[in-house]
Amino acid sequence: MGGTEQIVTALNTTGSSDPSDARSLVPARMSPGSMGEAKRRSEQGLPPRGPQKNPSSAKDTSPRLAPWLPLTRRQADRFVQVSTQGAWVGIAALVLFWVTVRFIGPSVGWWTLSD
Repeated sequence: MGGTEQIVTALNTTGSSDPSDARSLVPARMSPGSMGEAKRRSEQGLPPRGPQKNPSSAKDTSPRLAPWLPLTRRQADRFVQVSTQGAWVGIAALVLFWVTVRFIGPSVGWWTLSD
């Protein structure tokens, strides 16, 4: 027997060693009549699988700003908070840029002011 014939014979579920038989290439546990997850769980005495709970996708239950607008009060508050923080970061960056252009650059000799 060759290597391929040994594998076919080992996986054969029908008793035939004909390599052209499609079912001979499928192991017994993977046959078309194999049980599904629900049947396996019930036979093993396990409870049925419940819906998967994803804590990160909790539904926002805060009231909407307007019935026709898909924004909740919590989302609006979060937007205000993030935009306020972003504004302060922008102001700090502008002040740092101004100090660099007006004082640090000329004192280090990177450029001279023309005033």
